Amino acid sequence: MLRVGYCRLNNLAVIGKDQFYFTNLRKYCFIVEMVFHLPFGSVGYYDASRAELIETGLFMPNGIAVSNDGRCVVILHPNYV
Repeated sequence: MLRVGYCRLNNLAVIGKDQFYFTNLRKYCFIVEMVFHLPFGSVGYYDASRAELIETGLFMPNGIAVSNDGRCVVILHPNYV
């Protein structure tokens, strides 16, 4: 179960049964974050027993992909910060 800290899950990259990476789009007020370019987005990992943030301080992460060999995770987000 995901905790309250994960406000707006935006995209998933499934890597196995009950395992995926996700982007967390916003933390507070979307309009305020967008206008002032506040980097409150994050990327997390879930494996059926726990969820954890693996990267924080991103401005509006909006896409995620994993390489075929599983060694590389690519995160898309505008670089305003």
